[in-house]
Amino acid sequence: MTEHDEVILAHGKALRVVAISSAEGTCPALDFLDSLARRPRAQFRALLERMAEEGRILGEERFRKLMAPSSPGQPEVWEFKAHDGPGWRLYAIRWRGDWVVTHGRRKPPDRRVAAEAAKARMLYAGWRDR
Repeated sequence: MTEHDEVILAHGKALRVVAISSAEGTCPALDFLDSLARRPRAQFRALLERMAEEGRILGEERFRKLMAPSSPGQPEVWEFKAHDGPGWRLYAIRWRGDWVVTHGRRKPPDRRVAAEAAKARMLYAGWRDR
């Protein structure tokens, strides 16, 4: 990854959490985080920093793998969760020992989870293949 393709969101003892840029040069994850109110943004910041320091987050109430059939395909997509207001999700894929955050959105209805996983994979593939 080059400095033009990523923004480091958290860096700790265990790993890095980075937001990636799209082919158009935007950074959907960072744009999403910047659009949030203070409280959910702080919740995500704490989760990302804990992940970077410890390498894991226990409990599916804050971080979970999206499971098939709701999100079939590879690579596996995970979601960080902030429960403020309507609920917010930040989508991530594991890459070379780090976490690559692709985008975020308001908590989707169950029928849209597969589409969000597909979007995460598409953004990741576009970034990785550059």
